[in-house]
Amino acid sequence: MATIVKDDNKIAFIETDCTIDFHGKKFTSGGSFICQRKDNGKYGGIVYADTANNQVTSWDGSIKIPARFSREYRHNMGGKIQYVWFTYQGINFYGKYCPDWNQSIKVNQVK
Repeated sequence: MATIVKDDNKIAFIETDCTIDFHGKKFTSGGSFICQRKDNGKYGGIVYADTANNQVTSWDGSIKIPARFSREYRHNMGGKIQYVWFTYQGINFYGKYCPDWNQSIKVNQVK
């Protein structure tokens, strides 16, 4: 894990080593990140859902952030969707989570 941006006590992160070795098999992911967008200055990224513990995490689980998940809804493609809200480094985030597909959540800063 590497911290790449630090500005006004708002810290962004990008996971740089996203491969784990489990019983001789390697698993690789795109990781997780929160960073500032150049086009609008807001923060956004990808984190992972841990609904059992009401939190979102980095891919490797080293960052754990308390979160609030909505109830599950059915979306027009026939699957489930949940909304999630959390605060990281004093910044409020919002995202949509599709538990039928995977644990990743695309999040954006709420202003």
